[in-house]
Amino acid sequence: MAVRRRLVASLLFCLCSVGLSARAQTDARLSCAREPSNEAEARALFVAGVAATNQERWADAIPSLRRAYELSCHSSALYNLGYSLRALGRHREARDAFAQLLSDHTDLPGELRDNAVRYLDQERARVAVLELLDIEPDLRPRIIFDGREVPDEGARPVRIETDAGTHALALRLDGHEPYLWNGELADGQNLPILVRFVPLATGGGDFEWGWIVLGVVAAAVVAGAIGLGVALQDAAQLAPLSDRTVRIGGS
Repeated sequence: MAVRRRLVASLLFCLCSVGLSARAQTDARLSCAREPSNEAEARALFVAGVAATNQERWADAIPSLRRAYELSCHSSALYNLGYSLRALGRHREARDAFAQLLSDHTDLPGELRDNAVRYLDQERARVAVLELLDIEPDLRPRIIFDGREVPDEGARPVRIETDAGTHALALRLDGHEPYLWNGELADGQNLPILVRFVPLATGGGDFEWGWIVLGVVAAAVVAGAIGLGVALQDAAQLAPLSDRTVRIGGS
């Protein structure tokens, strides 16, 4: 057991000593409801979000713009949200925002639609994918990616979409040692990983999964603290600035 504790400790050190610059998968679509009673709040949030984007304070803009869209269903709020996510290198979320913009707001003005289509194509190409191979269809391991649990709905191979950066992965299957991986993904990279579960030795006891999950969560917390410092893209990605923000108007 002492050897196993040392092994877990070394894995924790490996996982906690890297900064994860991207987020695990979350719900893609934003829900919204337009109510007259929320109009003033939505407009104030939108103005605050646009002011933040004009100062390139993208992380500050995102919650204001997201909430403005939820309260108003205005396409301009969703457009600016997608742009802010794009500027921070959160390409998967930006892709989803522009895809929703184009599908839910079919009356976009021509120039705005052209920009959204262009950004959607760019963000699709920048999403990174981790493919977990050789997991039997009847197995349902617990999957922790960057500190968050990824549901296994049975599709094979298991595909985890994320953004460029350093990532950590842990899989647990009862009666087997955890499968651990950490490494770098580049923009648009599709990385296949061959997953092999090693049965626990007879009488060896269960592996200390809780400590491993804690390590993956801790690594993700580190990422949240430093991600803004490493995720900003170069100036070429943020240009041109003329189409960065749009005013509230239309649907």
